[in-house]
Amino acid sequence: MNNEERLTKFKFKLNARLFTFTLVILALVVFAVFKSGLFSQEEPIYIALVHSMNKHFRAEGEAMRRGAQLYIDAFNQAGGVNGKQVKLLVYNDQGDEQKAKQIASEIAKQNQALVVLGHLFSNACLKAGQVYQQAGIPAITPSCMADAVTKENDWYFRVVPGNQFQGVFLANYVKRIMKHKTVSIVYDDQNDYSRSLMKGFENPFRGLKGQIKQKWNIHAEADNVDDSIKKITEAFLRDNPGLIFLALPTKNAKKFIVSMKRKGLHYPIIGGDTVGKNTFAASFSEYPEEKAQPGYFTDGIHATAPLIWDITGESAQKGRKEYIRKYQEKPIWMVAMAFEAASLAIEAMQKVGIKGQPEALTEERQKMRDYLATLTRMEKGIEGINGRFYFDKHGNAVKPLAVGVFKKQQFISALTQFQPVSDLKLIGNLDKELAAERIVTLAGQYMYKTNIVYTGIDFNEVSQLEIKNSKAEVDFYLWFRYLRGINATHINFLNSIRDGFKELKLGEPIAEKILPNEAIYRAYHIKGDFKEHFQFRDYPFDTQSVAVRFRHANLTRHNLIYVVDYVGMSETSNEGILTKFKRNHVLSLITDWEVKGANFFPNTITNETTLGNPSFFGTDSNLEYSRFNAVIDIKRDTLSFITKNLLPILFLVGISYLIMFLPFGEGSVAAVSGTLVAVAFFHLSLANGLPDGIGYAVALDYAFYVIYGLIIFQLLLLVISQRDLFQENEEALKLVALIGQIVYPIAFLIAIISMAYIYL
Repeated sequence: MNNEERLTKFKFKLNARLFTFTLVILALVVFAVFKSGLFSQEEPIYIALVHSMNKHFRAEGEAMRRGAQLYIDAFNQAGGVNGKQVKLLVYNDQGDEQKAKQIASEIAKQNQALVVLGHLFSNACLKAGQVYQQAGIPAITPSCMADAVTKENDWYFRVVPGNQFQGVFLANYVKRIMKHKTVSIVYDDQNDYSRSLMKGFENPFRGLKGQIKQKWNIHAEADNVDDSIKKITEAFLRDNPGLIFLALPTKNAKKFIVSMKRKGLHYPIIGGDTVGKNTFAASFSEYPEEKAQPGYFTDGIHATAPLIWDITGESAQKGRKEYIRKYQEKPIWMVAMAFEAASLAIEAMQKVGIKGQPEALTEERQKMRDYLATLTRMEKGIEGINGRFYFDKHGNAVKPLAVGVFKKQQFISALTQFQPVSDLKLIGNLDKELAAERIVTLAGQYMYKTNIVYTGIDFNEVSQLEIKNSKAEVDFYLWFRYLRGINATHINFLNSIRDGFKELKLGEPIAEKILPNEAIYRAYHIKGDFKEHFQFRDYPFDTQSVAVRFRHANLTRHNLIYVVDYVGMSETSNEGILTKFKRNHVLSLITDWEVKGANFFPNTITNETTLGNPSFFGTDSNLEYSRFNAVIDIKRDTLSFITKNLLPILFLVGISYLIMFLPFGEGSVAAVSGTLVAVAFFHLSLANGLPDGIGYAVALDYAFYVIYGLIIFQLLLLVISQRDLFQENEEALKLVALIGQIVYPIAFLIAIISMAYIYL
């Protein structure tokens, strides 16, 4: 066989392999497209959501839709239920109970929805619930608390407690925490929510030896509702009512407060969940008094809520920030409860193996209802946004409520909360704790009495960043607001670096003040070195964190929780914090890094030891502490890194590529081999900037692996070109060179695009 025949055979084999490779790639692409469901027309699984979008409750209605949609969107992106997407069918009952019943009948007639999320108001839930029960459609409400909604309907569930529990909860809070002995109740006896909340409060408060001075009835549908409110507030001018328990729906609660404040009355007020939300405070903005002084009507008013954002954990705080980023407004608790209702519905679908077949809809609805009805113990409970919960025998969520207070149009957590005791075996001496009122009983549940500490941090300067040692020097102000009687400032900085044997301590406060209602304010100036566990897998495209983290030295989370002081901190949004950092040059001493964000949040850490505390002997207890975290995320300036460190490598790669255009010979092999050695030298020198023994490959390593592969590929071509077949045939030699000239830049370009896609 002569050289020309050998060359022809070589070309044929090469073309055959290229053709086979192309077919394989095309087959994989087609498989991936069909696997992704791009062309799938499979029927989705439907969930109906019924909210209210009239002018008075548009914010609450929209919050319900957004909360449910956020969870469903995330779930669909993760693959859906058995590969099927979940679709939300949205209806608007306009806050009208007859319209709600009409929509419920429409949902039953359409026969598409597997489950219903809604309604917004208890009266609407009651009317629509009759239809759902008759049609056999499970329903989950994120907001309705009237007891009759679930008590008389075994197809209705809720992710919030009922009013019987809310009333007991409020009665105990008013008597045991706020220390009020006399209460006047204002309610609407024609409204199911208002009536059940009043009943839930009245008897427990009397049982605590409290006095109900007067019960005032306001009928929302009466023509003289304004006159009724005026009559009550004028009576308060003549006689002190004590604390006012406002068991009214939102609209008339607002009217009542305006009438009181304009008469100069400043008696303490506490309301239910219809009052406990930021949108309630914002609704007063139409009045001139509120425009002149934000918070004029609502400052100091207490209320309950299923959730208050400032005492939630890290994941909820991240969700809150994402919501603010997406919708440019702060979420109310309705967002979280609708999110939770959607997650509960979809978890039930997964647990019972829903297939989403129209002919099996009736059977699958029954399976959903039956599964939800089994979630009656904590062991079978559902992981909610702020902890696990389960249902009582009527389908009410067994979970604590939060108590908040309004300040400057913001609804923030009150300084004392009740938290459930998850396991009585963890209590060393229950009788002693009950006698000291550190634990109380509410509606048959044991609850911790927990102190809340408002905590704020202002960063002054971050300097001396040492990447190899994962540490930085941080200068900041730290302040606390808390009730007298607890030593909230006895803290341990968890990630500070000791100066010899000396731990970082707060020292003396730079400011201190006794506030109204037995509260204390203290501020400190702190400077020290803080360490984080830096991750370098994305190096040099990495994002690192500089953080200050602390917990109380000995009080567990049952006794004390640090929360973000959203009122006291001038900026808490990501954009606001970044602007403030730039304005104050907080990171001006750290070059080659840029601030990507900052986050302030509390979370829980566990210490798996009793620390020899006799209170925990024999309890098999893990001590849980509230930890406060202030975290600054910084990203390496990739362009600066490449300019300073990788340009020589790029020059070497370029020179190596140019060799492919020169005559192949032993000199070429030597030149490329020298390039390989030089690249390895640069690789080692750059890796030296990382901590010793990190034990995993980083992004930079993979980039060098690509370069090593290209150079070895180039060496392989050079070695092949030295064979007689190619040395004796110029056409074959040109073909080898052409392969290198084409494959080398294409492979390099693919590597760059891939890394940019993954890391940038």
